Amino acid sequence: MTAQAYEKLIYKGETYPLASEPLSGYLQQISPEPQFLIRNTSCWRGYIGTWEIADERLFLISLNGQSKASEPM
Repeated sequence: MTAQAYEKLIYKGETYPLASEPLSGYLQQISPEPQFLIRNTSCWRGYIGTWEIADERLFLISLNGQSKASEPM
């Protein structure tokens, strides 16, 4: 089993690894659920999010991945 790539969390200017996947619950609510290309076994979800805590709230500031819908035929 390959260790999975962490999401990134920025808090007070410092970057930390984030082992949870805050976006997964939201993506599961979308119909149909978005599918991402899996480029390697260290990131089965197909994307890496960068998050920031500001004003006591969590913001998604970057999403690195490619949707299967945009895959060339």
